Amino acid sequence: MHILLRLGAAAAALAALAAQRLRKPQPVQYDVVVVGGGVMGVWSAIAAARQNRTVCLVEKYTEGHARGSSHGDGRIYRFAYADEIYVDMMYLSLSYWGELNDATSKVL
Repeated sequence: MHILLRLGAAAAALAALAAQRLRKPQPVQYDVVVVGGGVMGVWSAIAAARQNRTVCLVEKYTEGHARGSSHGDGRIYRFAYADEIYVDMMYLSLSYWGELNDATSKVL
């Protein structure tokens, strides 16, 4: 009787595994996949979404983690670049940062 119970449990486990494999998730297609949810990755994803692209943003760590270079209250805004294009980009990014901050319920 004990052997039959064990065989029954094994058969049930195999049936569950087979059913799980039959329910494969449907593939999802995106126009843009951004790897890395740091400052550059997030803004890249936002820019693509603003152009009506479907976007998948992939990040290794959880939201709000402390492993990035732009976390916490120690972030700085650097405007001392030799090339003017970087200064222009900084001003633009600050305006976007304000936009993002206004759109969320959290202080960024």
